[in-house]
Formats: sequence, C-alpha cells, structure tokens
Amino acid sequence: MSRIVAVGAEVQAASSLALAYGDREILFISDQPVLDGWDFTHVHFARASPHTWRALVGDGDAVVPMSARWMVADDWSLTRTLPIAAAAIGVEHVERVHAELTDPHGCGVVFQQQLRTAGTVMTIGRFGRDGAALGVFRVFEERFFRDVILQAAETISDAQLVERSAAIASALHLDGFCTMNWVLTDAGARLTSLRPVPRAVFVTFRRGGIDPLATAIGIAVLPPGLRLNAQPHYASYQPLPA
Repeated sequence: MSRIVAVGAEVQAASSLALAYGDREILFISDQPVLDGWDFTHVHFARASPHTWRALVGDGDAVVPMSARWMVADDWSLTRTLPIAAAAIGVEHVERVHAELTDPHGCGVVFQQQLRTAGTVMTIGRFGRDGAALGVFRVFEERFFRDVILQAAETISDAQLVERSAAIASALHLDGFCTMNWVLTDAGARLTSLRPVPRAVFVTFRRGGIDPLATAIGIAVLPPGLRLNAQPHYASYQPLPA
C-alpha cells in the first residue's frame, strides 16, 4: 500500500489520520516545533515549509493537505469561494461576507452578520470527479488551543446538506478534502465558511465503513449516530534530532 503524506501535520486531524490507518506508513510534514504522534510506530516526521514540502513526496504517495496554509498555489479565500457557493446553491443558503482580513490559514477571516443560531453542522469529506465520501456532523463542542479542536460531534442524516455540499464541490472543482461549516437558523442551514482540508474524523469514517482515501464512485455518506469525543491532553516531550 502507498505511503500517506500528511502536509501541515501540526493539526488535530493528523493524529486522527494516524489512528485510522495503522496499517500504512505515514509521513508527517510540518514547520512547527511540536507535533502529536511521537508514539505511533508507523509515523515518521520531516521538517519542511509550505514552499518546499513537495520535494519530500515520492511517486505513488497519497498526499493529504491538513491546512490551507500549505496550499500556497491555490486561492481559497472566502471572498472567492463563498460567492461561487452562493451561485451553486442559492444566495439564501450562504452567509454574505461583509469584509475580509488576511490570515495565516490561507482562507481569510471574515466579518459576517450576527445570526440567531440553534447549532453548527459540518459537512466533511473527500470529493473527486466521480464521487465523494461525506459525513454530516452535528457539532456539540469545539475547543481552541494551538489548533481548533473538534471535541464532540455526531453524524446525522441530512440529504439536503449532502446535495448542497456536492453542488458546491462541483462548482469549485474540488479534488480532495473539504470542510464546510453551516449554522442552523430559523430560515434553515446557512453556509458560513469552507476550507479545503479535513477535520479529525478519519476514525469515524473507518468506523462507518468508508475509506475516505479510496477513490469514490458515487456519493457515500456516513450513517447517522456515529459519535466522536476527543480527549485533549498534554504530555512532556523531548526535542528530536534534526
């Protein structure tokens, strides 16, 4: 089986990837001084920057970008992607951007109208030319440490959000992972942002019988009722040799 290369492996999703694919060799690439995953025997580490990491990728490697910051060749600014999403599914389903600031994640920080919401849902998956592996997650809790931690969530059934997410992916010509954030309002779900990266749901996909790294034919959707509960913790560490 091919090696998996996690680019920008300083995020929570990298550990989820390693847990889900214990039978594969995995390379974590990052420019950060501290990474999780030191206790995985199938995980190796390499240091690179968003401009140099491609030199470490071999033929046949399965590359999984973990952060839009590492996708320097692409424009994932929300001022570009949200209008495309609105054209694909209707402006009434996408929250309008009032202003944007640059940020280190490559997608932008936006100012949007404050809404009365009843919760947050994420559609997370991998999209391709012939299909998608997708999960609809009702988010119960996120935590903000050095990374935004998806701490508690559960898959739900929502055919409408699956259809809209697929339409957005098609309009953006997505070929890879994407996370779309929706807020639940009295007028229905509204898309507030999207990033071309996964979240820490790889184990949940495997539990649901879907391999998100496999080539999808048609749209495979996780069944409802799959729960995830992350347990952030801190441990002492020693610097590894360069």
